[in-house]
Amino acid sequence: MTNIHRNKLMTSHRTKVIRLTWVILFFIYVIQGVVVYINEMQRTGIQYNNHEWIDLFSAYSFAVLSSVIFVLFISIGMKGWIDGSILDSHRKNYKSGFFFITLVIAFFAIWSLIMFKYKIGITIFKPESAPLPFKLGGLLYYGRYFIQPLILSYLMITFSHAKSGLKLAVSLMLILLSVWVSLTSGSRLMAVLFSFPIYFLFKGRLKYVVLIISVINIFVASASRYFFLPSYLGLYYEKRYANIEIQTSFINGINTYIMDYIVLRLMGINELIATLNYGAITESFSDALSKFISYFIPFYNLDYESVTIGQIYGMGIDRKGVALDVFGNYWHHFGGSMLLYVVGISIIGWMFGRILRIFNSILIRRQLQEILLLIFLTLFIVFIQGRAHFFIFILLSLSLYVWIDRTKFVWHKSYRTYKKHN
Repeated sequence: MTNIHRNKLMTSHRTKVIRLTWVILFFIYVIQGVVVYINEMQRTGIQYNNHEWIDLFSAYSFAVLSSVIFVLFISIGMKGWIDGSILDSHRKNYKSGFFFITLVIAFFAIWSLIMFKYKIGITIFKPESAPLPFKLGGLLYYGRYFIQPLILSYLMITFSHAKSGLKLAVSLMLILLSVWVSLTSGSRLMAVLFSFPIYFLFKGRLKYVVLIISVINIFVASASRYFFLPSYLGLYYEKRYANIEIQTSFINGINTYIMDYIVLRLMGINELIATLNYGAITESFSDALSKFISYFIPFYNLDYESVTIGQIYGMGIDRKGVALDVFGNYWHHFGGSMLLYVVGISIIGWMFGRILRIFNSILIRRQLQEILLLIFLTLFIVFIQGRAHFFIFILLSLSLYVWIDRTKFVWHKSYRTYKKHN
């Protein structure tokens, strides 16, 4: 593959990323909002008054402005050509073996067992203190969140050449792992992320069995949080999550559960209206700036006065475990200052695009560009959850990798030149 071909792929992938970003944001702020409005109107018969229509227009204007800024800086971050002298050009592609993949899947299953034992990464559980020393809990949690699905996807691509029988055996192990993770975490996000690697194992229409597996795992995760996990966590969680009313509601709504989860669960325009209508998030620009800095540098917390998300929802200052919509999250994180918000969204968009560009370069050279979709979705989920400050550490790590790789290649090339002339 020539550098010209690679650069054409880079441009094509950037276009696809931009389009997919627009589709997701359109779904969150337009389709989901319309469906929720129709659902509420049919259920209650209440329609928007003039004041509410004005609020809706203001919120949509804010969402459009935010989307344009975010997508623009993703595009800027993804621009640039591939340097033909770097990024794994001297490395070979590898093929994974059945035994090695079996060991990796077994290791990840034990990983989730340890997390389950120490009650780490269980969706409905909020620990009062760290269950393990030296921040091992965070390592286990984010390792499963980010690293494991990527490793499994890579292994599936490198094993896709295998015989049908071995691929079937590996797919069954992957399904068992995804069900195990869904059961022990109660997380529907984990259910989807651990279903996705199977997509890379097969070719043709068989790839889309991942959709069926995702639906099954979402049901497993949901049933676990209402029937299994509460009894494991204790009486408080049994009363809150496993009472008869909740279990009966889940069983009765099982036919429409997936559609309700996809459409009604995702927070969008209504949450943005609530955030913008609340008023000032911080008391002064100085507080907003401190909140802004503290967001991007989590270990360097500055003092500031700010309302909580619980207050925005009218649940009280100490209420935890709630979140806002995508842009509402960042309006809150950046202290409700329009200046800091625009700067913050621009920085996040650029980092998002730059991370994708580096990954794209590496994956194209290894002919693993299919994984870019999973990386994009993982990064977008992090962005949706208001955790885009992680992009700083991801970008720094990737930049360090590229620098080391370039340095090794230059030394390798210099050594070969020296040997050739001596």
